[in-house]
Amino acid sequence: MVHLTTNTKDPLGLPAGERHLFDTTQGGHYMVAGYGGNVTPAEFGPFNPYEAITNASVLIIRSGGMGDVLFCMPALAALRKRFPVLRLTFACLPVYHAMLTHPDLEGLEVIAHPVKSATAAEFTHVVPLEEVIESDQEHDAVTIFARALGLTLSKDEWMPRLRVPSDAILAAQAEFPKAQGQVFFGIQLRASHQCRTWPVQFIMGAAQALLNRHANAVVFMFGLKQDWEGFENVQHARVVWLPEQDLTLTETLAVMTLMDGFIAPDSGLLHCAGALGLPAVGLFGPYQWQKRTPYFPTVHGLNGQAPCAPCHHPARTSAFPPGMPCAKHGACVALGSLTPDRVVTRLLKTMSECAAANGSVKPAERRHYMVQSLFGPVQAKGDVHPDLPRAGEYHLGNFGHGAATIEEAQMLHALVLALKPKVCVETGTETGWTAAYIAAALEANGGGHLTTLEINPQMRELAAEHLTHWDLAHRVTISGESSLEWLKNYAGRAIDFALLDTHIPMRAEELALLLPHLSDTALVCVHDTSPEHPMRGETDLLAQLRASGMSVVHVATPRGMTIMQRRSSDSF
Repeated sequence: MVHLTTNTKDPLGLPAGERHLFDTTQGGHYMVAGYGGNVTPAEFGPFNPYEAITNASVLIIRSGGMGDVLFCMPALAALRKRFPVLRLTFACLPVYHAMLTHPDLEGLEVIAHPVKSATAAEFTHVVPLEEVIESDQEHDAVTIFARALGLTLSKDEWMPRLRVPSDAILAAQAEFPKAQGQVFFGIQLRASHQCRTWPVQFIMGAAQALLNRHANAVVFMFGLKQDWEGFENVQHARVVWLPEQDLTLTETLAVMTLMDGFIAPDSGLLHCAGALGLPAVGLFGPYQWQKRTPYFPTVHGLNGQAPCAPCHHPARTSAFPPGMPCAKHGACVALGSLTPDRVVTRLLKTMSECAAANGSVKPAERRHYMVQSLFGPVQAKGDVHPDLPRAGEYHLGNFGHGAATIEEAQMLHALVLALKPKVCVETGTETGWTAAYIAAALEANGGGHLTTLEINPQMRELAAEHLTHWDLAHRVTISGESSLEWLKNYAGRAIDFALLDTHIPMRAEELALLLPHLSDTALVCVHDTSPEHPMRGETDLLAQLRASGMSVVHVATPRGMTIMQRRSSDSF
């Protein structure tokens, strides 16, 4: 990579005094052509991360499609891991930014391509990855990008990384629920280039073959609206045309995770299917699949056969190589050798092989670790107080009102599972959301009971409906007594677990009344303890809890959840 400033003799006609980026080869030719010197491309040299200074800033640029971005990810992740002192920035087309959310890429800054010269000038190293895979037909794309970044990847580092947000997957599941016994197949209509696209009649034939072979099959057609031209829009109850309106890339990938099998030409979605662990068949004509997608164990590539294949046609100046048979027929003749029956048979075999290797759970399901609710689908991300720090990273409870987030409810559930309390108390039942999570853990433990206190009769009725609906009412007693009165008059067995979740100014007093009734190993959880909580008024609840004499662990959720135990306990 090299920065060069143009002068009045610029060979490309660029205005004098402008700063431009060139890759190694282009930079050398530019110098020779523009200045008549004896400079050769080799003098600019490749990027070497091992020689970069500490805290060097590195800008990496690739302007290609989603497949190119995906193939860059292993090298980007390896740079993040091996050279944490480097400040890494990756520039690509904005539509593909949503792909770069994998945890292995955390800390990587992503900016939009094209990059302005003034922006590039702020970096100590600029590494354009333009033309690097186009000029090398002997190696796979991941290896080529890694070498351009000065790396040799191990086998464990070689796999492209892709993670779809859990809320997008849950939205897709809600939009396209899968009935018992149904099988979802996906077919991509077109590749980004016409020379890589499977003939229209073959795509429709594959869809019909899948419907014929599986009585419970549903076929999803993936494509943009303009991709539908030339296709017979089949009005079939088991064919879903995506989208009625164009989906975002994240939404498209989320729907893909629902697929049991996927058919696609040499394209970005095929490579994404491999990164998601979907059983898939890739269709290749101008290029061989061994050089395009050898990384994915769930993807089987089929190479079309023709005297001219593989032609490596980049489809930049023409849809097909001039003078070749495909230019005459308007379709790649190599891809035309891949019949629908052959492709569908190969897909079903790939699905069987993946199922045998991974049991009854397909890889795509194993790869996604989603926030899920015990009580119905996740409704939305956020918190009831969306202005609190990090509120957008959490998920709203299903029962509404001011309930704890799903993450906080799951934490309560886990604590009860681990502690296995017999006597539990909750102040502030509201809709029964956290009561349901506590009761579910008691049910899993095979014992224990919760008394939950709620003075609002409408809320008590709603909570009872929720607990009855989820078959947990036998684990819970809902009392209409005020929490302060109930605790003052309590004469039962020692309390093993408590959640305090009434009005914020009352909770320190509730804790004081609760203390004499706690067992030696009891845990007390107090909700809404964040110092930034908008409903706290003049009450600094967290400071009050820390002054109580108990051991305190504050979990910094948006509204705050604090876990407490007696200091005299040996178990904390």
